[in-house]
Amino acid sequence: MPKYRLLIVLMSIILMSVVHISAQSVASNVNDSVQLSDTLQTSVTIFDSIVDYSKLFLNTPYRYGSAGENSFDCSGFTSFVYSNFGFNLDHSSSAQANQVQTIRKNNLQKGDLVFFNGRRRGERVGHVGIVVEVTENGSFNFIHAAVGRGVTISNSNEPYYSSRYVKAGRPISMDSAIQRQEFIPDTKFKLDKPAPVTENKLSTDIYHKVKRGESLYSIAKLYNTSVYKLKDDNHLKNSKILPNQKLIISSAANTL
Repeated sequence: MPKYRLLIVLMSIILMSVVHISAQSVASNVNDSVQLSDTLQTSVTIFDSIVDYSKLFLNTPYRYGSAGENSFDCSGFTSFVYSNFGFNLDHSSSAQANQVQTIRKNNLQKGDLVFFNGRRRGERVGHVGIVVEVTENGSFNFIHAAVGRGVTISNSNEPYYSSRYVKAGRPISMDSAIQRQEFIPDTKFKLDKPAPVTENKLSTDIYHKVKRGESLYSIAKLYNTSVYKLKDDNHLKNSKILPNQKLIISSAANTL
């Protein structure tokens, strides 16, 4: 009997060890899955923010050679938008086409750049826009600065663009998007509600003098506040600001 009892004890110990190792393996896999999910979500949020930011400039006039923010040409618009997220694109649609990683049309996603022939068909690339949405029928909507219309959203199936499509490119890969997070402390816009205010406020407000090329979004990042709060504190009806304009920076901004 003692031998049988010893055998049972040994078998129990072995079984418990196997269960413990299996549990550790499952937990490790779950943690890896959570980390991967968080990584993918972070990257997608960056693409969403690029598109959300670009829409702030809808109806801004077209002007050849202009890179914002009161007027744009096509490559000036894309370079301006991406510069607010820490990415430097050349101010030329053909240069941008050579600068970014080429992707297939059926792999398009929000935030990608799309390139077209210009008005002169002999040009290889003469126009560029940013993908806003990929539709179920395989076409895509893109935001761009168009001659005569300014910053607008068009569809790739429109005859003018469908016959001139050249290629697509992705300035941000999954890895580079993660590496660039330091440029985007709050990667999702809070345009529908004010940012929370903590109890530790500074005693006085401060003012910011707008410099050429700055936007509400870049200023909000500088003072660790939100676009909504800047607009609310300064009674702004839209997101357009002018050089040398003075903005009130709420005393709560630095504590957000």
